Amino acid sequence: MSFLGLSVVSLYQGDYTTAEEYAKKALQITQDLGDKSRIASVFGFLGSYASHQKDYNKAEDFFKKELKIVKELGNKELIASALEDFSGLAKEQKKYTESKRRYKESLKLFEEIGAKNTIALTQKLLETTEEIKKLHHVLELKRQEQKALYEKKIKNI
Repeated sequence: MSFLGLSVVSLYQGDYTTAEEYAKKALQITQDLGDKSRIASVFGFLGSYASHQKDYNKAEDFFKKELKIVKELGNKELIASALEDFSGLAKEQKKYTESKRRYKESLKLFEEIGAKNTIALTQKLLETTEEIKKLHHVLELKRQEQKALYEKKIKNI
């Protein structure tokens, strides 16, 4: 199993320190080998890891590195996947408009290469993002309503 694979397993087991150590080893080896595709994959994983740790700036930096490399490679499938990484990051930060824009870019690329299964998944992710945006809006309205009721009760005491 590769260091990146071990990193993924460690992450899912909740061993974040070991996951990061393995990912850094994977990055070093792939950089030493000059394997740009795998370097991009490791950057994508490190971005997901940083996002999971709520370090959004670090995640964005890793995703930018990933996207730059896959654009250099010209692989539309990898570019679309990298855009989806950005979409997930934006969604996690409640930047729904940006998330949807990135999913649409990704979807267009998947359609160009005819990746039917991935097209369906990306369409679902796009729909889910819209649903989450709507739910977040409703929850915010409810929160404001409850706050107003609470403040009214306080005034009446």
